[in-house]
Amino acid sequence: MNIFAGTGLVAVAGGLLYVFAQPSAPDVYNMPVGTAYTQLANVDFGELTDGQKAAKIQYSARGNGKDKVFWTTRGSHVRVECELSLQPAPEAADSTHVTVTCNGGSASDGAASGIAHNMHRNTVIERLDAALTGRPFDRERAGQTAYRWPGDGVEGGYANAVGKAIEMDHEMRQQKAEWQKSAR
Repeated sequence: MNIFAGTGLVAVAGGLLYVFAQPSAPDVYNMPVGTAYTQLANVDFGELTDGQKAAKIQYSARGNGKDKVFWTTRGSHVRVECELSLQPAPEAADSTHVTVTCNGGSASDGAASGIAHNMHRNTVIERLDAALTGRPFDRERAGQTAYRWPGDGVEGGYANAVGKAIEMDHEMRQQKAEWQKSAR
């Protein structure tokens, strides 16, 4: 009987812990907005890899002076700008809630533009998380760091990319048929 009572007590305690001790939001950092702004506006993007040098990739950060930081990636065939919006967290005014919204891409993204967008955004989230938690940036952790963050409305799944590819193929075939008709 003691084993069952002990097991029941552990189950109840675990349930209460699950309900009342929810993990903190992944996009909230324990620092005032001003501190987060300074760290993100002055982020170190690190050394470029050989591939990034070949593609003439450039990273830059600029801000509005108080609550928005813009990280831009430019290269031979890519331009993506991510806006990092900083606000006091609703649950703790001395904490900062960060929202990441990215726009742009590469001319070659095509049907996989959503996938490319999310991969870039995940890397941005990893870099800002590293900057705000004081740890080194680790590109390999991008998906792990960003998976709990809310999305930004861009559908980046494989099925969506396949659907876009089929749609693009259909449009190309229609255009080809129209060109062939007009050539006759």
